[in-house]
This record gives sequence, structure tokens and C-alpha cells, in this order.
Amino acid sequence: MTRVTVIGSLPPPFNGQNVQTQRSASLLSCHFHVDTINQSTGREALNDELSVAARIKHYLAQRSLIRQAFADVPGNNPPDAVIWHTVSPAHLGHIRDMLVVLPSLPRSIPLYAVVHWGNFDRVFRQRTTAITARRLVDRVSGFVFLDKALADRCARWVPAEKRLVVPNSIDEALIPSSAAVQSKVAGAIPDVPMILFVANMIASKGYMELVGGLHELARREVRFRATFAGKWQSSADRIAFERAVKENRLDDRVTHLGAVTDRQTVAELYLNACVFALPTYYPTEAQPLSVIEALAAATPVVVSRHASLPNMVRDGHEARFVDPHSPTEIADAIEQLLESATWRDAAAAARLRFDKKFAPDVVAEQWRVILDQT
Repeated sequence: MTRVTVIGSLPPPFNGQNVQTQRSASLLSCHFHVDTINQSTGREALNDELSVAARIKHYLAQRSLIRQAFADVPGNNPPDAVIWHTVSPAHLGHIRDMLVVLPSLPRSIPLYAVVHWGNFDRVFRQRTTAITARRLVDRVSGFVFLDKALADRCARWVPAEKRLVVPNSIDEALIPSSAAVQSKVAGAIPDVPMILFVANMIASKGYMELVGGLHELARREVRFRATFAGKWQSSADRIAFERAVKENRLDDRVTHLGAVTDRQTVAELYLNACVFALPTYYPTEAQPLSVIEALAAATPVVVSRHASLPNMVRDGHEARFVDPHSPTEIADAIEQLLESATWRDAAAAARLRFDKKFAPDVVAEQWRVILDQT
């Protein structure tokens, strides 16, 4: 059986990239023998406040982790391929990649770099990283982008044979059964439907813009409740959100749960929601896992035309696209999806979209095709 080593940071913390690295390892195990190297050293994230000495210590610890992992592999049984989930477009991240990660990986083993960033092309455009980025292209067997549009952004620097596309998927714990989905779609919308937002509470994910849309819905006397789930980035952000909720008189309609990591709880949130809203304009957005999770639960989505979202979902089917800065458009889209017949069609389309494009077996097969060619 083909042996694959997945290298990247694994949860905790539970952020999009860490979770997807874990899911990737699980997905690949359907067809391959999979080992993992956890690139995390226990620190949640590097931040700008860390000293140069602290960064160097962190990077050296990562190098030791990777080298030791490969040293522990018997010489006659190395992996047939390495899947690398932390390749970075950021300046410091790129330095880490070139000086810490790549020198620690055996050159004889095919290396596939999974690009989780929507702005990966910046590593080729920045004057400080352009030369070493070309060396990165020479070293890597293939870059695996989440979407063709994201891959096309790098066409100028990455040859076609090295631009591969495999979308994200989600773990089985977040995929409701067909029976649960059929029951949801066949049922009536609740008298007080739930609107759901799941993401780290980063301003550019659009949570404040969604509050504006909810205020407009309340002004129109539309019945709803809204649930927000995600980790705050600062107490100031939390205070500003709570103030906006209060000023818009949404106290009795809006609940914020904080970070939710229990998979069953997350699955129930999506299954109980009537509409999922993510009016994101996050600069490095690529392919939000939360949208895939919503589709799996037959929950129509309201999203912006940003990053890979225009290729993930279809306007007028399982999705409605909005200007993220327009509360009126957000309210219009949600209100339209809450109309009974429209909602039923959109909900059915959402799960169908998931089954055809993002289901684990579909994505695992795409990986199998790539790795069988190594």
C-alpha cells in the first residue's frame, strides 16, 4: 500500500488550516497508509509581538520535529509522497519554509504543497520573496489548490503540470445522514427560523455586516433568531459586537456561543439552521470550511463574491450572493431564502452540491488519482 506522510499543524488550536490538515490525513487514509508529522510546537500562533529570539526558537523546534520524524522511519520503508499543509505566502512564513521545512524533507520523496491561502500569488509578486519562490516551485512536485480560480492566479509562475486542484472536504461527524437531511427538507420552516454564522470572529469575516442585515430584517418585522459561533480575537471586538447588537435592539434575537469545538454540537447547529450567512471579505480567504459544512446539512448560504466562493456555490440555487457591505442586500437574500418554497428548493440543492463536489469519497478519489501517479 502506498505510504503518505502528512505534515502540518494539527489541532489544537481549532483553526481552519489545522482542522483541514487533520481532515486531510483522515481522508487520505481511505486509500493509503498515512503517517502524520505535527508541525505545531504547542504555541497557538506566532504573532508580531514575539521577539526574534523567540521566533528562531520556535522555528528550530519545528525543524527538530520534522527531522526526527523522518529519522525514525526505517530506511527501507520511507513514504511514497509527502503532503505539506503549511506552505505560506507570508514573508516570515516563506523564510520558515525555505530555511526550516524544505531542508528537513528528503529530496527523493515527491512533495505536494497544499495551498490554504487565497493570496498565495503574493509570494511570487513580493520583491523580497520572488527569487526564493521560484526555487520553491522547482523543489515541489505539485501545488494543490482548493479551486481552479485560485490556481489560475499562480499560472504565471507555476507550470500547468504542477497546478493541481482538490477541494476541501469535511469529516464524517459533520455530515448528517441522508434521512436527517430528507426530514429537514420535507419539513416546514420553523416559526422562528435560525440564521447561523460560524467563523473565527475576525472583522473581515463580516459578522458586523451581518448584524446590520439582521437589524434590517427586524425593521421589516421578519421573525428570526441568529446564532454566532466563533472565537473572539480581542475583548475590544467582543465589546463592539455586543454594543452593536444592543444598539440595533437585537438582544432577544442574537446569541453568541463563543468557540464551539464539539463536533456533534457543531453538526446540530448546521442541521437546525435555516440559513447560513458569511458575508466575508477576509483578505486571505480561500475556501471556507463552514460553507461546506452548511451545504452538507442542507442549509442554504448567503455569501459574498469573494475568494473561491463563486465557484463553491451557485447563485439562485443553494446560495445567494451579496455585497458584504450592504445590510439591505444581506437582508434581502435572507428574507428571500426564508420563503417556504424557495427555501425547500435551496436546501435540497445545498446537499446535492455537497454530494457532488465536496463529499469525502469524491475528494478522496481526486487525491488517489494524483498520488497514484507518483
